[in-house]
Amino acid sequence: MIWVRLPLIVDQPQIVLRQDQGRLEVLENDRWPMPLSEELQEALELLLEKNLGTRNLAGVYKDPLQPVLSIQVDVRLFETRPGSHVLIDAIWSIAYRSADQPRRTLTCASRLKQSVSMNLENAVLAHQRLIEELAGRIANKADAWVKDSTQKCSVY
Repeated sequence: MIWVRLPLIVDQPQIVLRQDQGRLEVLENDRWPMPLSEELQEALELLLEKNLGTRNLAGVYKDPLQPVLSIQVDVRLFETRPGSHVLIDAIWSIAYRSADQPRRTLTCASRLKQSVSMNLENAVLAHQRLIEELAGRIANKADAWVKDSTQKCSVY
């Protein structure tokens, strides 16, 4: 159901901060529970399953007569700047097929930003809120688009 891609520089267990002049700092002692792409994939899967009322069937046999919704998320920027903001910039696409319709796709973009204090824990929590918001946007658009294929995306 979902596939997630992240920039390699942030796709690691260590938290990566963006400092002044764009310099990146890898925090060896402050880590995500797993590499960030796995963390993000798992979070989006759970949130999308909840929001869409369905299960992720990736990797299992699917009845060709049943409708299938697939989601891809390409995170272009996952930025953490304590004392300033956290930001997620993503391009995402939804593909839908059913027995009576050919496969169709819709591509959208979301740029989500939230101000944060210098506290790293607050920055991590802000990222979690942005991931929830992203999942909500994807689920809402997917639900509307499956029902009405004329639906379009607003870019941000």
